[in-house]
Amino acid sequence: MAGNVCCITGAVLILIISLHRNIELVTPYSVSEQPRELHYTYLDTIGRPVVTATSTNMVEVHIQDFQLTYTFDKVMLLQEPLLIVVALYLFFLLVVVIARLDFSITKVTLLVCEAGSLYDTA
Repeated sequence: MAGNVCCITGAVLILIISLHRNIELVTPYSVSEQPRELHYTYLDTIGRPVVTATSTNMVEVHIQDFQLTYTFDKVMLLQEPLLIVVALYLFFLLVVVIARLDFSITKVTLLVCEAGSLYDTA
């Protein structure tokens, strides 16, 4: 039986913003990279990628910086604000259409007499 041996397994989960390309993780020591997953939060239409790196037999020497690089199209920063604007526009358009609909059971016809007053014939 081995004496004071401590085996620590470490895992790092990194969430990246949406609409990315060319993700590359560079570490100063060997890690096993898990398959990429998607994490969904509010207003996400395609999800955010999760990069997971695990390593075993971690010691104090492993406390080092790593580098994660990816490319991102800055125009896509407008995706969520435009999604909210379009949703609100459609909601208010629906309210206007519903407000203009006539839900009465009988049709009321109004007659105008010669004096200009209105009579209800329903």
